Amino acid sequence: MSEQQAAPPVLDPVVVTVTVPSDAALAFEVFTDGLGSWWPMAGFSLGAERITAVEVEGRVGGRIDEVWDDGTRRQWAEVLVWDPPRALALAWNPGGYEIGREPTRVDVTFTEDGAGSTSVRLVHTGWEVWGAEAPETRSGYDGGWVEVLAGYVARLGG
Repeated sequence: MSEQQAAPPVLDPVVVTVTVPSDAALAFEVFTDGLGSWWPMAGFSLGAERITAVEVEGRVGGRIDEVWDDGTRRQWAEVLVWDPPRALALAWNPGGYEIGREPTRVDVTFTEDGAGSTSVRLVHTGWEVWGAEAPETRSGYDGGWVEVLAGYVARLGG
């Protein structure tokens, strides 16, 4: 009888919800096309001070790349769902594309409240693809997404 390898435990998703004082169309546009204007590069990127731009290809199969001062491009994500201004889903893998690591998934939804604000809900799942590193990596993103989205809220005046 052969030993069976135990499946990794399923980890809870990271869920962060923020409210921004704009309609869903503007909230989606700033989240995507304006990503480089609010993302905290110093602590949440591959190139930090070397980054000159963050480019989002707004289509299914598109990429999110950081671009460095020497022209180097490093991929953060592949777009899985592009449904402006309602939803965006990403195969999230900063630094992992170059080394063949499997991506996790980030789903972002934009829901207007009818009073001039939009609720933006980010759900990050799929940690199990990272095996033994999954719990520690998930823990880092738990607080990381809160900090990252604070810049987004500030950019929209919230």
